[in-house]
This record gives sequence, structure tokens and C-alpha cells, in this order.
Amino acid sequence: KLFETLEELDEPEKVQADLDDDTKKIVDDMYREILQEPADEEAFQYWGSLLERGKITKDEMRQALLESQEEFNKNVKDSD
Repeated sequence: KLFETLEELDEPEKVQADLDDDTKKIVDDMYREILQEPADEEAFQYWGSLLERGKITKDEMRQALLESQEEFNKNVKDSD
């Protein structure tokens, strides 16, 4: 996991309104593609802040979302 919270970075999260339009599009597009749902405010704050501060790349974000979706799918399967 990259960071538990942005507090670990000692930087405040940006709210969705503070993010660049391109960043918002990247976050929302990846959520829709990988997680099959639109990004919420928490997603914009977390991922948008990391992207805009250069703490992660789009590829790193994609990988983290793919891994979280795989983990979710595994847990759902295990609970059947």
C-alpha cells in the first residue's frame, strides 16, 4: 500500500474543487474502468492529492486500484 493516509505525507488533502480538471477526469475514469463506479469525494481527495503532488504516477494509481479490486473479489469469493 502506498500510504495509509495523506497525514503520513504531512500535507493536507485537496478537496475535489481544488483539483485540476485533468486530475479529476483521471481519478473518475480509473474508478469507472476498474471499480465500475464513479469516484467519490474521498477518492478525489486521496488520489487527486497524490497525483497532483507527484507522489504517485497514473500507472501506480492504476496498479493500486487493480490490486484493491482483486483483493475485494478474493474476499467476496472466500465469503461464499
